[in-house]
Amino acid sequence: MKRKRTEKQRGSRTHGRGKKAGRGAGLRGGRGNAGLLKHNIMKMLVNDPDHFGRKGFKRAPSLTYEKGIINVGDVQSNLTVYLETGIATKEGKAIIVDLTQTDAVKLLGAGSIKTPLTIKTYEATDRAKEKVKAAGGKVDLPFEAEPEPENDVPVVEETAPSEEEAPSDDTVPSKEEETPPEKEPPTEKASTEKDVSSSGKTGKSKKTPDTPENE
Repeated sequence: MKRKRTEKQRGSRTHGRGKKAGRGAGLRGGRGNAGLLKHNIMKMLVNDPDHFGRKGFKRAPSLTYEKGIINVGDVQSNLTVYLETGIATKEGKAIIVDLTQTDAVKLLGAGSIKTPLTIKTYEATDRAKEKVKAAGGKVDLPFEAEPEPENDVPVVEETAPSEEEAPSDDTVPSKEEETPPEKEPPTEKASTEKDVSSSGKTGKSKKTPDTPENE
């Protein structure tokens, strides 16, 4: 039976494998994704072509703005603190909480609220409005945009002109004036006069069938 190399070379540091061949993942090129930029570059280009290079940009922290939020349950739990600091004020039996004095910009509907409060805030969700209204309070949005009025164009109804506004008969031309008069056809009298004038020029009288020749 052939002995193993590790049995043969007792006292040797590398057992004949060189400096790195016998260590960890030496000859196989590393573990995991090792070599994706070297000997396994084609695997990276085929399977993940968008891995290398920069994409997009990141805005400066001074330009970013994170909107502060608060839940109705937090307003209920911090009500005593708001009354001490002046964020919440009492007007008779009503309690008005002005969240515009805090960092909270939007009111969310998580949690429970039991005290009727009038909460002033910049924004609020529908669920938060329902919970505050169910507790007997209301949400006041001082900077809420007012709905624009609808531009209703009045419809003009066409009516027939009255007798006073109707044009008079003098100004309206009649049909007889509009059509030119037709020419009358020539009568028989005009034709006989033409025959008499023509016979007078020649000196001969025209004989009529009623007059006898001997007369």
